[in-house]
Amino acid sequence: MLKTLKIQNFKKFKELNFPQLKRVNLIAGKNNTGKTGVLEALLVICSSDQVERLGLRDLTNNLPNAFRNCTNIGDMAENYWKWLFHDRITSQPVVISAQTDEYANFSAALGLGSLPAKCQWSVGIEGGMMFGVLPQTSKESGATLTKPPLNMRVLALSVQPTDPQQDAVDYDQVVLKAGGEERLEALLRKIEPALKSVRSIKPYGASLIYVDLGFKEKIPAIHLGQGFIRLLSIYSKLIAFEGQMLLIDEIENGLHHSILIDIWRGLSNLAEAENVQIFATTHSYECIVAAHKAFAETPAYDFAVHRLDEVKGEIKVTTYDKESLETSFGSHWEVR
Repeated sequence: MLKTLKIQNFKKFKELNFPQLKRVNLIAGKNNTGKTGVLEALLVICSSDQVERLGLRDLTNNLPNAFRNCTNIGDMAENYWKWLFHDRITSQPVVISAQTDEYANFSAALGLGSLPAKCQWSVGIEGGMMFGVLPQTSKESGATLTKPPLNMRVLALSVQPTDPQQDAVDYDQVVLKAGGEERLEALLRKIEPALKSVRSIKPYGASLIYVDLGFKEKIPAIHLGQGFIRLLSIYSKLIAFEGQMLLIDEIENGLHHSILIDIWRGLSNLAEAENVQIFATTHSYECIVAAHKAFAETPAYDFAVHRLDEVKGEIKVTTYDKESLETSFGSHWEVR
């Protein structure tokens, strides 16, 4: 689990520091302050194991489309990769650093044509883009480690609608887990009390999720609300794929404010049970309040809000814990 995060020369961030990360982290702020950029930076640093084993193929395939639609944008180097650098200054590499349970420091770098000289290993792709990992320090011994990279399985969910057939595949993976169906259905009943069961079936040529709501026939999930489908996707992936980190852009998208506290209760329980760290972005005050209330019911309150603000042309982070959130709510201060 990441304890701290530092982002340098990446997109809107000349330098951005998160000194107090929790198990669940909600990133707030006005439009165009870089909230989605933080999720992309996390995806970069946590992909180092896959990059070392597979080359940059996975990173270059996944990163441009994880939270944005970059499928048909022409020259990727000019229209995407060069814009990862702060102010498009490609002479300075992107460096993303973190402290974890295992590492006192871990840093990964992206560069165009060159990387920091201290990089222990690097790989490159067409267009001159390179990825590398800097020396790491053991948190236990303080010794410099030559390997291994940061190995975290990351699940990324954007605001784009999910693929119904992929939702069915994900659900099939839930079924393979002992008690997976029951756990998923119990969570979904928090937002749809009439739900009796969820099934992945293929009656008319394509595998789809069907939901039993007590009618004569089961209903294809594609005819339910986008909020239900979004939660079905989130919960299925968490239960089925044993990810260590979940990244969710605009978590409140499609969800009514009245169910947000139950959603956060479900995410809190799943994050603890599955040992998952969650980073989500939001524009919603109601979402922040609901998350605070849900975690206030837990003994550890392993939750924080990180608000991004533009100050004199640079992005700064303000972190809110339980006490500062309660003070902000009571004084009607802005935390979004």
